[in-house]
Amino acid sequence: LAGGVSSKTYQHHLFGRGLPQNREFIEEARRQAKDGLVRGYLLYCHGKPIAYTYGPVMRNGVFLFDYNGYDPDYSKLSPGNVLQFKTIEDLCSDLNIEVYDLCVGENEHKILFSGASKYCADILILKISFKNICLVVSNVSVSMISKFIGDLLQHLKLKSWLKRIIRRNVGGEGQVNEKVEYIKEEA
Repeated sequence: LAGGVSSKTYQHHLFGRGLPQNREFIEEARRQAKDGLVRGYLLYCHGKPIAYTYGPVMRNGVFLFDYNGYDPDYSKLSPGNVLQFKTIEDLCSDLNIEVYDLCVGENEHKILFSGASKYCADILILKISFKNICLVVSNVSVSMISKFIGDLLQHLKLKSWLKRIIRRNVGGEGQVNEKVEYIKEEA
């Protein structure tokens, strides 16, 4: 059910980051669910799944916000935020979960739902060579240009609008005014 929602999301279309649907992933998810090592949540609207969250529970009591998305036809109802609230509510009553890790990246929902944050880094050690120096300089340059454009769009109050336009053009955005219901899927 979550795979059907996932195939409609901008994460799937723009980044190829939809919920995997291959047999190996599904079998591994079932095995991990039996051991309490994953959690999955679905949000329904009139019996139709419209949003999902799926992620691993790390052995140190951390639940990772790994796979998630919502049907863009229901975006006016903010199904991602509704499911996020319900996920947090459920995790607060789960004695095995100590931290809900929203993972890396800067999104409005992470600011809304986070209680704290910390800087994280992936460190790559490269041998000194002309090729590697060129790669690092180009990466830093592209990152600086991207940050400048992002900051400029934010200053002009266009960043959120542009994100909505991009997401709408990828997955479509319908007009739905319906009540949503939450159902926790037990593995």
